[in-house]
Amino acid sequence: MATKIVSFFDTEADLDKALNTIYSMDIEGKNVTIVRGENQIDPVPAIVVPLVPPATSGGQFPANQAAATVVASGAFSDLNFGSEERDYYQKVANEGATVVFVTAADEQANAVMDTLKHGGATRVEALR
Repeated sequence: MATKIVSFFDTEADLDKALNTIYSMDIEGKNVTIVRGENQIDPVPAIVVPLVPPATSGGQFPANQAAATVVASGAFSDLNFGSEERDYYQKVANEGATVVFVTAADEQANAVMDTLKHGGATRVEALR
């Protein structure tokens, strides 16, 4: 089974640090979705673009990692949430936080949550 984890980040530095650690735990990029507010992504809401590889890896993703998916908050309909959850996460993203969803194997979930917390996430929780 898999656990979906949501976290909120206020700074790019914290986000980059946490993602670098997450990827080193063999979490594939396809299991990471980064949601930014409508005013944080150019130019069209609901566009899906690859996350730029971190500079600390020499601008390259590890060989077994694809890019994470980055979407504007208007694309929540693609993330299979009910309207109440979607509206809440959309509001958080539009207020300036970056919302990160990570799907991890159940046996990795606690380590991923700890990594996100220690990486600077302002909120981390497992979704049911």
